[in-house]
Amino acid sequence: MLVSNGKLNSWTAMKHQDPILSYITSAELADFLGVSERTLSRWAKRQIGPARTRIGRSVLYRRTTVLVWLESQEERRSILQDEVTGS
Repeated sequence: MLVSNGKLNSWTAMKHQDPILSYITSAELADFLGVSERTLSRWAKRQIGPARTRIGRSVLYRRTTVLVWLESQEERRSILQDEVTGS
């Protein structure tokens, strides 16, 4: 889904010469993942979403942390599928 619409490639291809560019806002992450900002907030409260940084009222996510979190979600599904299918 993310690769087909080009979001993943453009999102990860950005050069990070300025350290602040390695962070994105809740709105940007919500758009990237196709969920609402409220969902991100609920995930944070349940500690199931990507780690975030809070500065005052602003919430920021490090791009590399989000990518690692996405990979971990894929692994969990694969393990669960193996348990269900008996592989």
